[in-house]
Amino acid sequence: MCWFMERASAGEALLFSNFVKTYVCVSLAGLIFIWAVLFDMPLYALIGVLLDWLPLPTGWMKFSEKAPRKKLLALHVALTLVAYVFYALWLLDVGPMYTKILFLEVWWLAVMSGVFTTFDQLKAPLRRGG
Repeated sequence: MCWFMERASAGEALLFSNFVKTYVCVSLAGLIFIWAVLFDMPLYALIGVLLDWLPLPTGWMKFSEKAPRKKLLALHVALTLVAYVFYALWLLDVGPMYTKILFLEVWWLAVMSGVFTTFDQLKAPLRRGG
């Protein structure tokens, strides 16, 4: 634990947690995706893709072996992969014109399933008080 976290309350610990880092990256990615879809700029969306996937290699998005919602986690993974199939179609300019909208909608569903997957873990530090 870092020196500035030694006396941190539960709320302060949550502020510097991996959950918050992940949510900030995904939120920024979502904002970039919305602008990219609105202005039809699939290359600009690559910045959002990097931000969206950043929590995986950094280890911020770790799920325990005893995750209570494994089916929801599987749904999150499946929806994310489907969303990026639509992104690839949009990037390569293959398929119908609305693939960018499908990408954004399916990506949003993936985000929501990811939030519901981690919601119980996110509430735990706040229950301890602080």
